[in-house]
Amino acid sequence: LFNPDAAYFTDDSTVYGATRYNSAGVDLNRNFPDIADADTSDDAYQPETRAMMRLLQEVRPVLGANFHGGVEV
Repeated sequence: LFNPDAAYFTDDSTVYGATRYNSAGVDLNRNFPDIADADTSDDAYQPETRAMMRLLQEVRPVLGANFHGGVEV
């Protein structure tokens, strides 16, 4: 889970009441750089974003999906 601070904002057992912001108040959905023209060395990104950028550089996935349905499964 990319943003556990937000997903479990109100309770550790449900995503009801989830938010897009991490514990620092930053919307991580808007903090991720555009890979085509991003300076990935910039420290302006949140720790979660930098960790995901490092992971994506190491793993190099060929396919990914992100669903924003808002329903807890």
